[in-house]
Amino acid sequence: MPGLSRFLAPLPAFIFASIAFSFAIVTITSHDWTRQKWYDPSLDAKLWATPIYSIYRSPFQICNVAAGTNANTTTYTLKCDVYDAFGFDKTSCETVFATQNYSAANTGDERLCQQIHYAGNLSITSTTFICLGFVLTVIMAIVASVTSSSSAEDGNESVKDGTPATRTAHHRHHHVPAWPAFINVVLITAFAIGATTGLLSQFYGILGFIQSQPDNGAFAAAKGNVIDPTQQNNHGPWVQGLALKYWITCAWVFSAFAAGAAGATWRLPSWEKRI
Repeated sequence: MPGLSRFLAPLPAFIFASIAFSFAIVTITSHDWTRQKWYDPSLDAKLWATPIYSIYRSPFQICNVAAGTNANTTTYTLKCDVYDAFGFDKTSCETVFATQNYSAANTGDERLCQQIHYAGNLSITSTTFICLGFVLTVIMAIVASVTSSSSAEDGNESVKDGTPATRTAHHRHHHVPAWPAFINVVLITAFAIGATTGLLSQFYGILGFIQSQPDNGAFAAAKGNVIDPTQQNNHGPWVQGLALKYWITCAWVFSAFAAGAAGATWRLPSWEKRI
């Protein structure tokens, strides 16, 4: 049973790390950071129950729809343009000086572009460190499994040979390698940085895509879900999508949980003995 307990001890850290890793990848590849719902233009806003389509935006993708006709029915096909993380006129938000086109989908003002770039770059940083933490968690789990197996074998041999358990434990203590403890420090640091930058990415994402996105400011001064009830306007404001609302939250929360679980499961260096 002690061997089984040592074998299962790394399981919470591995589970938290796996969840954080999964949601980090889903978040950075998703186009659904923010969405805008469009409705039938012939309907009054009081009858907006189901949108006819939605458009999306993320730090690296801008998705619009292409209208078509199929059997006398209008269809809407989602088309997404993927942008680079850096480069002149290559990102998802550029000033008109770079795009030379006021109507380009990625044209924005300096404030909006700065916030979107921060959200994207911090998301890349968060994903990178969470991935590093996940890899190190796998390494630590393997090391813990091997160490647990070796400890169990040493215990069985000591019983068969009649060797005192205290002497065996003392001998094993002096042969425990120090490097796993330092890997654990790097692991915890990676998850901590991943959680912090993930939270900041979510903050700048909300700031840019929700607060600064045109024409969301007009909705703040209007009642209901329309800018002006007297004018034809068949779309609502930009709102948080699944990635910005849920997935990035799960990524940085479980990253923090993974850091805590690793610190509670595996030993850390004895710094006081090294000073």
